[in-house]
Amino acid sequence: MGANHPTFAKVVCLSRLSTRDLTESGSQAEVNIGMSSSNFAYSVETFWPTQASDCGPTSTYHAGWGARTRSCSVSTNGGALNVSNLCTSMYDKEYVVGVRVREIDDGGSGDD
Repeated sequence: MGANHPTFAKVVCLSRLSTRDLTESGSQAEVNIGMSSSNFAYSVETFWPTQASDCGPTSTYHAGWGARTRSCSVSTNGGALNVSNLCTSMYDKEYVVGVRVREIDDGGSGDD
């Protein structure tokens, strides 16, 4: 697959987030997506968004306090965001993938 992946490894990516009936005061929610893969000994974790351009023209970027609290705004009902460059690796059959979507409140350190 890649220079650092064995042939049996898999790369898993998330490409889109859609919303329906999110519970939030108002019509917008600020979301941060974390994606991880792990086995009993190792863990790989990545977050989205990483920069303002990730949010696209119809969303607002919030810098937060770091990777886990950066966010893009999305409509709470019927909204969608294209997600770019959010991938993780499953090096063998012992790895499991996790996806966590956080609703960020004001991008404060308490959101992490």
